[in-house]
Amino acid sequence: MTDLITAADTLEAQIRANRPLPQLDSDFVIPHYAGLSIYNVAQTVAALLGAPAPHPLDPAVWGGHSPVGSIDRVLLFITDGLGYHLLRRIAAEDAPIADLIAQITGGRDFTPLTSVAPSTTACAMPTFWTAQPPSATGMLGTAMWLREFSTLGDMLRYSPVYGKGDPMEFEAWGIAPEAFIPVPSLPQQLNAVGVPTHLVLAGYLFGSGLSRYMHRGVQQHYPHTGQSDAYPRLRDALRETSGQRCYVAAYLPNIDSLAHAYGYDTPILR
Repeated sequence: MTDLITAADTLEAQIRANRPLPQLDSDFVIPHYAGLSIYNVAQTVAALLGAPAPHPLDPAVWGGHSPVGSIDRVLLFITDGLGYHLLRRIAAEDAPIADLIAQITGGRDFTPLTSVAPSTTACAMPTFWTAQPPSATGMLGTAMWLREFSTLGDMLRYSPVYGKGDPMEFEAWGIAPEAFIPVPSLPQQLNAVGVPTHLVLAGYLFGSGLSRYMHRGVQQHYPHTGQSDAYPRLRDALRETSGQRCYVAAYLPNIDSLAHAYGYDTPILR
Protein backbone atom coordinates (compact mmCIF):
# COMPACT_ATOMS: atom_id res chain seq x y z
CA MET A 1 0.00 0.00 0.00
CA THR A 2 2.88 2.39 0.75
CA ASP A 3 4.11 2.14 -2.85
CA LEU A 4 0.61 2.89 -4.13
CA ILE A 5 0.27 5.92 -1.86
CA THR A 6 3.67 7.10 -3.08
CA ALA A 7 2.44 6.70 -6.67
CA ALA A 8 -0.67 8.74 -5.83
CA ASP A 9 1.49 11.47 -4.32
CA THR A 10 3.64 11.45 -7.45
CA LEU A 11 0.57 11.88 -9.65
CA GLU A 12 -0.67 14.73 -7.46
CA ALA A 13 2.69 16.44 -7.78
CA GLN A 14 2.47 16.03 -11.55
CA ILE A 15 -1.00 17.61 -11.53
CA ARG A 16 0.14 20.55 -9.41
CA ALA A 17 3.17 21.08 -11.65
CA ASN A 18 0.83 21.70 -14.58
CA ARG A 19 0.89 25.53 -14.49
CA PRO A 20 0.04 26.98 -17.92
CA LEU A 21 -1.19 30.06 -16.03
CA PRO A 22 1.57 30.60 -13.44
CA GLN A 23 0.01 33.86 -12.21
CA LEU A 24 -2.78 31.89 -10.53
CA ASP A 25 -2.53 31.00 -6.85
CA SER A 26 -0.59 27.78 -6.22
CA ASP A 27 -3.69 26.19 -4.65
CA PHE A 28 -5.61 26.60 -7.91
CA VAL A 29 -5.74 23.18 -9.60
CA ILE A 30 -5.73 23.41 -13.39
CA PRO A 31 -7.28 20.62 -15.48
CA HIS A 32 -4.69 18.07 -16.59
CA TYR A 33 -6.20 17.10 -19.94
CA ALA A 34 -3.02 15.27 -20.95
CA GLY A 35 -3.96 12.10 -19.08
CA LEU A 36 -5.03 12.97 -15.53
CA SER A 37 -8.56 14.37 -15.77
CA ILE A 38 -12.16 13.21 -15.94
CA TYR A 39 -11.99 13.90 -19.68
CA ASN A 40 -9.40 11.14 -19.89
CA VAL A 41 -11.60 8.88 -17.73
CA ALA A 42 -14.38 9.11 -20.31
CA GLN A 43 -11.89 8.58 -23.13
CA THR A 44 -10.66 5.48 -21.30
CA VAL A 45 -14.19 4.07 -21.01
CA ALA A 46 -14.49 4.42 -24.78
CA ALA A 47 -11.08 2.86 -25.40
CA LEU A 48 -11.71 -0.08 -23.07
CA LEU A 49 -14.89 -0.95 -24.94
CA GLY A 50 -13.53 -0.54 -28.45
CA ALA A 51 -14.58 2.98 -29.48
CA PRO A 52 -12.00 5.41 -30.92
CA ALA A 53 -10.42 7.38 -28.06
CA PRO A 54 -7.00 8.98 -28.60
CA HIS A 55 -6.63 10.54 -25.13
CA PRO A 56 -7.07 7.90 -22.39
CA LEU A 57 -5.69 8.08 -18.87
CA ASP A 58 -1.96 8.27 -18.32
CA PRO A 59 -0.60 4.68 -18.08
CA ALA A 60 0.83 5.62 -14.68
CA VAL A 61 -2.72 5.50 -13.32
CA TRP A 62 -2.70 1.75 -14.02
CA GLY A 63 0.80 1.24 -12.69
CA GLY A 64 2.22 1.48 -16.20
CA HIS A 65 0.09 -1.29 -17.73
CA SER A 66 -2.93 -0.34 -19.82
CA PRO A 67 -5.99 -2.60 -19.34
CA VAL A 68 -7.25 -1.94 -22.89
CA GLY A 69 -8.10 -5.25 -24.53
CA SER A 70 -8.60 -7.16 -21.29
CA ILE A 71 -11.96 -5.79 -20.06
CA ASP A 72 -15.49 -6.51 -21.29
CA ARG A 73 -17.63 -4.56 -18.82
CA VAL A 74 -16.91 -1.13 -17.36
CA LEU A 75 -18.62 0.32 -14.28
CA LEU A 76 -18.25 4.04 -13.61
CA PHE A 77 -19.74 5.14 -10.27
CA ILE A 78 -19.81 8.92 -9.86
CA THR A 79 -20.42 10.48 -6.45
CA ASP A 80 -20.81 14.15 -7.29
CA GLY A 81 -18.84 16.44 -4.99
CA LEU A 82 -16.66 13.77 -3.37
CA GLY A 83 -13.14 15.13 -3.81
CA TYR A 84 -9.82 13.33 -3.54
CA HIS A 85 -8.56 15.01 -0.36
CA LEU A 86 -11.92 14.82 1.39
CA LEU A 87 -12.12 11.10 0.70
CA ARG A 88 -8.59 10.56 2.01
CA ARG A 89 -9.42 12.46 5.20
CA ILE A 90 -12.62 10.50 5.73
CA ALA A 91 -10.78 7.20 5.20
CA ALA A 92 -8.06 8.25 7.65
CA GLU A 93 -10.73 8.93 10.29
CA ASP A 94 -12.98 5.93 9.61
CA ALA A 95 -11.42 2.46 9.43
CA PRO A 96 -14.52 0.71 7.98
CA ILE A 97 -14.59 3.21 5.11
CA ALA A 98 -10.88 2.70 4.54
CA ASP A 99 -11.44 -1.07 4.43
CA LEU A 100 -14.33 -0.65 1.99
CA ILE A 101 -12.21 1.51 -0.32
CA ALA A 102 -9.44 -1.08 -0.20
CA GLN A 103 -11.93 -3.79 -1.21
CA ILE A 104 -13.37 -1.72 -4.06
CA THR A 105 -9.97 -0.74 -5.44
CA GLY A 106 -8.23 -4.05 -4.87
CA GLY A 107 -5.88 -2.33 -2.44
CA ARG A 108 -4.80 0.30 -4.94
CA ASP A 109 -5.65 3.25 -2.69
CA PHE A 110 -6.73 6.56 -4.26
CA THR A 111 -5.75 8.11 -7.57
CA PRO A 112 -5.85 11.91 -7.89
CA LEU A 113 -7.39 13.31 -11.06
CA THR A 114 -8.60 16.77 -12.00
CA SER A 115 -12.01 17.86 -13.15
CA VAL A 116 -12.53 20.14 -16.14
CA ALA A 117 -12.83 23.92 -16.28
CA PRO A 118 -15.33 25.11 -15.25
CA SER A 119 -15.72 22.25 -12.79
CA THR A 120 -19.41 22.73 -11.99
CA THR A 121 -21.75 19.77 -12.51
CA ALA A 122 -23.31 21.29 -15.62
CA CYS A 123 -19.88 21.28 -17.31
CA ALA A 124 -18.23 18.21 -15.81
CA MET A 125 -21.04 15.72 -16.35
CA PRO A 126 -21.34 16.37 -20.10
CA THR A 127 -17.61 15.61 -20.33
CA PHE A 128 -18.21 12.24 -18.67
CA TRP A 129 -21.05 11.62 -21.12
CA THR A 130 -19.37 12.74 -24.36
CA ALA A 131 -15.68 12.02 -23.70
CA GLN A 132 -15.03 15.62 -24.77
CA PRO A 133 -13.90 18.73 -22.82
CA PRO A 134 -16.23 21.70 -22.27
CA SER A 135 -14.66 23.52 -25.22
CA ALA A 136 -16.16 20.82 -27.46
CA THR A 137 -19.48 20.29 -25.70
CA GLY A 138 -20.19 24.01 -25.41
CA MET A 139 -21.33 23.54 -21.79
CA LEU A 140 -19.44 26.33 -20.03
CA GLY A 141 -21.54 27.06 -16.97
CA THR A 142 -24.74 26.45 -15.05
CA ALA A 143 -26.01 29.71 -16.55
CA MET A 144 -25.06 30.62 -20.12
CA TRP A 145 -25.93 33.38 -22.58
CA LEU A 146 -27.75 31.72 -25.47
CA ARG A 147 -27.68 33.87 -28.57
CA GLU A 148 -30.32 31.64 -30.23
CA PHE A 149 -32.83 32.95 -27.69
CA SER A 150 -31.13 36.25 -26.72
CA THR A 151 -31.40 35.33 -23.06
CA LEU A 152 -29.50 33.91 -20.10
CA GLY A 153 -30.30 30.23 -19.77
CA ASP A 154 -30.39 27.90 -16.77
CA MET A 155 -28.66 24.88 -18.30
CA LEU A 156 -29.92 22.44 -15.66
CA ARG A 157 -33.55 23.37 -16.24
CA TYR A 158 -33.15 24.26 -19.94
CA SER A 159 -35.17 27.41 -19.43
CA PRO A 160 -34.54 31.14 -18.85
CA VAL A 161 -32.77 32.14 -15.65
CA TYR A 162 -35.22 34.97 -15.09
CA GLY A 163 -38.98 34.78 -15.19
CA LYS A 164 -41.39 32.00 -14.29
CA GLY A 165 -40.82 29.74 -17.24
CA ASP A 166 -41.38 26.03 -16.88
CA PRO A 167 -38.46 23.58 -17.00
CA MET A 168 -37.60 22.68 -20.59
CA GLU A 169 -39.09 25.95 -21.88
CA PHE A 170 -36.33 26.27 -24.47
CA GLU A 171 -37.61 23.11 -26.12
CA ALA A 172 -40.93 24.84 -26.71
CA TRP A 173 -38.95 27.69 -28.25
CA GLY A 174 -37.60 25.37 -30.92
CA ILE A 175 -34.40 23.57 -29.83
CA ALA A 176 -34.63 20.11 -28.28
CA PRO A 177 -31.98 19.43 -25.61
CA GLU A 178 -30.84 16.35 -27.54
CA ALA A 179 -29.65 18.73 -30.28
CA PHE A 180 -27.92 21.20 -27.98
CA ILE A 181 -24.53 19.53 -27.53
CA PRO A 182 -22.86 19.32 -30.96
CA VAL A 183 -20.87 16.11 -30.39
CA PRO A 184 -22.04 12.47 -30.07
CA SER A 185 -22.68 11.16 -26.58
CA LEU A 186 -20.52 8.38 -25.18
CA PRO A 187 -23.45 5.90 -25.39
CA GLN A 188 -23.87 6.80 -29.05
CA GLN A 189 -20.17 6.22 -29.64
CA LEU A 190 -20.40 2.85 -27.90
CA ASN A 191 -23.57 1.89 -29.77
CA ALA A 192 -21.59 2.36 -32.97
CA VAL A 193 -19.28 -0.50 -31.91
CA GLY A 194 -22.09 -2.69 -30.58
CA VAL A 195 -21.71 -1.93 -26.86
CA PRO A 196 -24.84 -0.93 -24.88
CA THR A 197 -24.94 1.54 -21.99
CA HIS A 198 -26.92 0.97 -18.77
CA LEU A 199 -27.63 3.92 -16.46
CA VAL A 200 -28.45 3.97 -12.73
CA LEU A 201 -29.84 7.42 -11.93
CA ALA A 202 -32.29 9.12 -9.58
CA GLY A 203 -35.71 8.96 -11.15
CA TYR A 204 -36.34 12.70 -10.83
CA LEU A 205 -33.30 13.39 -13.03
CA PHE A 206 -34.50 11.30 -15.96
CA GLY A 207 -36.01 13.60 -18.54
CA SER A 208 -34.34 16.72 -17.14
CA GLY A 209 -32.55 19.07 -19.50
CA LEU A 210 -29.11 17.91 -18.41
CA SER A 211 -30.08 14.25 -18.70
CA ARG A 212 -31.42 14.74 -22.20
CA TYR A 213 -28.20 16.51 -23.27
CA MET A 214 -26.04 13.72 -21.96
CA HIS A 215 -27.85 10.40 -22.00
CA ARG A 216 -28.60 10.16 -25.71
CA GLY A 217 -28.29 6.52 -26.72
CA VAL A 218 -28.60 4.90 -23.28
CA GLN A 219 -30.26 1.53 -23.83
CA GLN A 220 -31.37 0.58 -20.31
CA HIS A 221 -32.39 2.80 -17.39
CA TYR A 222 -32.43 1.86 -13.70
CA PRO A 223 -34.18 4.70 -11.82
CA HIS A 224 -33.90 4.94 -8.05
CA THR A 225 -35.54 7.16 -5.44
CA GLY A 226 -32.45 8.07 -3.42
CA GLN A 227 -29.57 6.78 -1.34
CA SER A 228 -31.56 3.87 0.12
CA ASP A 229 -32.30 2.07 -3.15
CA ALA A 230 -29.49 3.34 -5.37
CA TYR A 231 -27.23 0.44 -4.43
CA PRO A 232 -29.88 -2.27 -4.90
CA ARG A 233 -30.62 -0.79 -8.32
CA LEU A 234 -26.92 -0.86 -9.14
CA ARG A 235 -26.88 -4.50 -8.02
CA ASP A 236 -29.77 -5.15 -10.42
CA ALA A 237 -27.86 -3.56 -13.28
CA LEU A 238 -24.72 -5.57 -12.57
CA ARG A 239 -26.61 -8.85 -12.22
CA GLU A 240 -28.53 -8.31 -15.45
CA THR A 241 -25.37 -7.44 -17.39
CA SER A 242 -23.20 -10.22 -15.97
CA GLY A 243 -21.05 -11.75 -18.69
CA GLN A 244 -21.97 -9.04 -21.21
CA ARG A 245 -19.77 -6.53 -22.97
CA CYS A 246 -21.30 -3.24 -21.85
CA TYR A 247 -20.95 0.04 -19.99
CA VAL A 248 -22.72 0.56 -16.66
CA ALA A 249 -22.81 4.09 -15.23
CA ALA A 250 -24.20 5.18 -11.86
CA TYR A 251 -24.57 8.69 -10.47
CA LEU A 252 -25.30 9.89 -6.92
CA PRO A 253 -25.80 13.62 -6.23
CA ASN A 254 -26.05 13.34 -2.43
CA ILE A 255 -22.66 14.75 -1.38
CA ASP A 256 -22.90 17.63 -3.83
CA SER A 257 -26.38 18.45 -2.53
CA LEU A 258 -25.23 18.33 1.11
CA ALA A 259 -22.19 20.49 0.34
CA HIS A 260 -24.39 23.14 -1.27
CA ALA A 261 -26.69 23.12 1.75
CA TYR A 262 -24.21 22.88 4.65
CA GLY A 263 -20.71 23.55 3.34
CA TYR A 264 -18.09 21.24 1.90
CA ASP A 265 -16.06 19.91 4.84
CA THR A 266 -18.66 19.67 7.61
CA PRO A 267 -19.73 16.96 10.07
CA ILE A 268 -23.07 16.58 8.28
CA LEU A 269 -21.34 15.84 5.00
CA ARG A 270 -18.80 13.46 6.52
